[in-house]
Amino acid sequence: METLNKKYGIRYFTDDGFGVDDENMMRSAMVNAKKINVIIAAHTEDMSYRKPNSSVHEGQNSIKHGWIGIPSETEFN
Repeated sequence: METLNKKYGIRYFTDDGFGVDDENMMRSAMVNAKKINVIIAAHTEDMSYRKPNSSVHEGQNSIKHGWIGIPSETEFN
């Protein structure tokens, strides 16, 4: 990864869309990112709270349209 960082100027990585469920994997990624001076932008969402086929925030609008909502509890504090 360090070679890619230097060759292409990669400065950031993200897991956007789906959070990493394994804390050891995330810790390892962050330790390695620090070693090569890059940033990890983590998608901090606990997928265990997310309902299957959900795609929008759970609230009045999702209820009004009959959409499966994503509850606020998925976001870490």
